[in-house]
Amino acid sequence: PNHFDKLVLYFLLYKLNNAFNVNKLEMTTSRYEIGKNVFEGVEKLGQNKFDRIMEALKKWKALTINFEGIFYEGSSYTERYFSVIDDVILDRSKRQLYIRFNQQYISQLNESTFYKFIDFEQYKKLSRALSARLYEILIKTFKERDSWNISVQSLAEKLTLEKRKGAQKYYPSDVLAQLKPGIAEINKKTELVINFDYDKKRELCTFRKLVAKFKPAKKIVMKQETEKNQEASQARVEYENEIERCMAYFDA
Repeated sequence: PNHFDKLVLYFLLYKLNNAFNVNKLEMTTSRYEIGKNVFEGVEKLGQNKFDRIMEALKKWKALTINFEGIFYEGSSYTERYFSVIDDVILDRSKRQLYIRFNQQYISQLNESTFYKFIDFEQYKKLSRALSARLYEILIKTFKERDSWNISVQSLAEKLTLEKRKGAQKYYPSDVLAQLKPGIAEINKKTELVINFDYDKKRELCTFRKLVAKFKPAKKIVMKQETEKNQEASQARVEYENEIERCMAYFDA
């Protein structure tokens, strides 16, 4: 599955997760509803867009997830094999789309301590496939930490980058060249703000999660308005200074 396929899946999970029943597996939606949420900035949805949505659903229906010795269940590791979607039914006369997720897949999302739902509203802002993949990795990695070290070779594998023809290893310069616009897009378009450092000698990448982007505090009482505005202005200055320092790495 590519970036668009993931976008379709994440919208459906976002919709499912916002349902009243957290254990719900089924939903009724439409190609139009999905399209309006995954095709950013598109005014009219034609048949080609509807066909692309169905193609994405076919991929998730056909995909089988295999985990061997990955999940720890208290005293031992288990092997698991399950699909993502069990059923997709399109009723063209009613313009309705019925989708049933796999119970094991949804249970894993709900119960696993190693998984966090991707924020769809943030994720869909990213247009680059690498930005989206890096965002996925960092959101999960930063769930319980604020700093992460990884070798440039391991990072390239996680990002599923391609090696140069005939090369046995990734060229660090190639990896960094692709990381630069990806990190810049994440910092610009999402609420995740990261600082990136690279140790050339050790070929080690370090990602650090910075403070969340500034959001003005709610007013408590009217007489505190001036004081709060001053605090907000100071917080904004501090935030912008931090972002400027972070983004300076990417200056040409």
